[in-house]
Amino acid sequence: MSIRQALDTGLPGITRKQGIQFLASAPFREVQPVFEKLFRSQTDQDLLQAVVSSLDSMTDPGVAELLISNWKTLGPAVRGQAADVLLSHRQRIPVFLQAIEGGRIERDVLDLPRTQKLLQNPDPHIADRSRRILGQPPTDRARLMADYRSVVDVTGDAARGRPIFEKQCGLCHLPQKGRRIGPDLSGVSSQTRQQLLQNILDPSREIQPRFTNYLVTTADGRIRDGLIVSESAGTITLRSSTAEDETILRRNVVEIRTSSVSLMPDGFEKSMTRQDLADVIAFLQGRNLEHHQER
Repeated sequence: MSIRQALDTGLPGITRKQGIQFLASAPFREVQPVFEKLFRSQTDQDLLQAVVSSLDSMTDPGVAELLISNWKTLGPAVRGQAADVLLSHRQRIPVFLQAIEGGRIERDVLDLPRTQKLLQNPDPHIADRSRRILGQPPTDRARLMADYRSVVDVTGDAARGRPIFEKQCGLCHLPQKGRRIGPDLSGVSSQTRQQLLQNILDPSREIQPRFTNYLVTTADGRIRDGLIVSESAGTITLRSSTAEDETILRRNVVEIRTSSVSLMPDGFEKSMTRQDLADVIAFLQGRNLEHHQER
């Protein structure tokens, strides 16, 4: 019934989506032809998101190749979701890297957080291979700071800095639906321009203990990262900037590692001009953050 429900174009989208979600519990080889047909039939992108979500729950090696072979049919939102599925399981990551190296997947899908997940992967072979493929040797932050030292002499505009801050930093540093992933910055107005520039360009230099980023590998091969916001004898709860809090049973945890990299990744200077940085610093030195309300 669920297969017919997923493929029947005469049914409402919500009904088809429910059918796709139900297929997540079926063996991959059984539903693979159904998902292939959905990928190749100009299916609504909302339904394809349901397909990708269902694939995320499966551990079959064929999941990675199915996503990669249909990559060109995916819209931007679904591509991002598919990239996260490929990055969430150690078995899929080498296939993902091979697809990037071979040009089947564009490197543009690897934004800063996804790039950091590859470069800081718990498996040193994956991290080294990622560095070779992406052409990103470990960043020399001290040299970068010297290069950007002149930013402190640029006159910033707090009004221009506010929307830049909200776009680049707000997801982590402003409360979202009662949860926050990064430190509250309302008290940073007393910091010097040099201190603020250092914190922006080299966020991993000083990480507050309660904002330590953890890499958690589970028995099914999945790799999660985020803050550990609560613990009990039988569970840990992780919080990331891109998903709801996730509670994991301790008996399913294979390894918990502390990441040397802040949840705020290196490389923000690539998405901002020097004037942008000066404007954000001017905003942070003002009292504006105290007036932000929870969204």
